[in-house]
Amino acid sequence: EVGRVKIFATYYTQAVRRGILRGLVEAAPFDDPVLQGRLAVEYAVRSIEGSLDVRQIGPKIRLITKDTQPPASALAPPDFRPEFSVR
Repeated sequence: EVGRVKIFATYYTQAVRRGILRGLVEAAPFDDPVLQGRLAVEYAVRSIEGSLDVRQIGPKIRLITKDTQPPASALAPPDFRPEFSVR
């Protein structure tokens, strides 16, 4: 629509996902946080073992729209809340 402001998010979260599905957000970049976590653990182990072969690695960043949604398992569940403690 002419004159209508479109919103583009700078990070992909459950709230942004809902906004995209509802048509309130046009698009957002997706850097696969679940894969990033797996890579972090894998390469930490490789570093400790002395078998680190790549110094910089990460998932391809994709532009997510209403038509290009990643699988639901690509994000933490909607009710996830991190817990922090100080000892």
